Parts: sequence; structure tokens; C-alpha cells
Amino acid sequence: MSMIAMSWIQQNLGLDVTGEMAQQLSLNVGGVLYLTRRETFRKLRDHQLFGPMLNGTGRQGEDGSFIIDRDGLTFRYVLNFLRSGTLNLPEGFDEWDQLLDDVRYYQLPEMEEAILGCFEYQRCVFRRTLPQAVFVRWYSAGNTNSGVIIEPQLPALEPVEGSQEVRYQGKVLTTIDELITILLSAYGYIIQHWNEQEGRLHLSLGPS
Repeated sequence: MSMIAMSWIQQNLGLDVTGEMAQQLSLNVGGVLYLTRRETFRKLRDHQLFGPMLNGTGRQGEDGSFIIDRDGLTFRYVLNFLRSGTLNLPEGFDEWDQLLDDVRYYQLPEMEEAILGCFEYQRCVFRRTLPQAVFVRWYSAGNTNSGVIIEPQLPALEPVEGSQEVRYQGKVLTTIDELITILLSAYGYIIQHWNEQEGRLHLSLGPS
């Protein structure tokens, strides 16, 4: 409820609305309505965007809700962060660009830092650098062309010349099975074709 509406009710109806209702804040974010306690924004009284809402001078709609012209769905995660101080996102969340853009608009450096440090976000950024398809070729011991070939080359994977070993983040993968496990679990590839007898493997990048 707006400050004007509360003042009118108190003066004309004689009702005290300075209690629970006065502690609530109604927000219209991109057409999505949120009702929360003013206490949620207690640390943002001097904030450029949220400060005016707390003192009643922010832009309001006809229903008294304060208007924020941003994505209405991702604001729920912003609100939850302000409440708990932790980044709580659903499994499989993939709106990283939208969320990060909104958080920067809201000027919330603590939440921005939490996003940038989140493993799932870092994995999403990492996957964007990967080729859509990878071809792996390996030769049996004793073959004149012994070794492992990964085309195109992937970051953090370095075949050891003349052997079936591959270096990965300071570790040595000694078998093809270990290499394939890393390609599937760490890089997010899925197998399209595997010919073990010929030592050929074709993979494509799976969904994020």
C-alpha cells in the first residue's frame, strides 16, 4: 500500500494501518506483483533504486505498487537473496545472462559476486568456449601412430605424445575410459558414435 493511501485511510476512516500492513512493500516488476516486508530491504535504505521505494517517493502504479521495469520472473531470485543472503536457484537454471544483467542493474555487488563464484555459472561460461563436436582417435600400443588425437583441441586436455595418456588439470588419465568419463562428466559431451575396435569416438555437446 502506498504512503498516500495509508494517510487517507487514517485521516478519513480512523483506522490504524501503521502496523503489519505498513511494514509491507508492493512491487510490480515487469508486470509480476511481489508483496514483501520492508525489512527485506533494511540494508538498502540509501540505495539509489530501492531507497525511494522505502520512503514512498519511488514511481508507483495506480494500485500503489512501486514499478520496476525489469524481468519479473528473475526478480524472485533477487528477492530471495535479499532475504537470506544466499544464492538459491532451481536445478538446471539457465537464465544466467538475464539474472546477471538484472543484478547489475539493481546494483547489488554481493549478489553479483555470488553469481560469478557459482560453479554452475562458471560451467555455463566454460561450455560456451567448447566446440559443438569433438573427434577422438586412439591407437593401440605398438602401432607406429600410437597416441591419442583430440580434434579440435579442448582446454585443459593435453595428449601425451607417443602414449594413450592425457593430462587433465594436473592429473594423468592413463586409459581411454578415463578420458571418455571426463569428456562426458566435466565437459558435458554426449557420445554420437563409438567404434572401439577402430579406436574412433565422435561426441557432440549436450544440452546445458
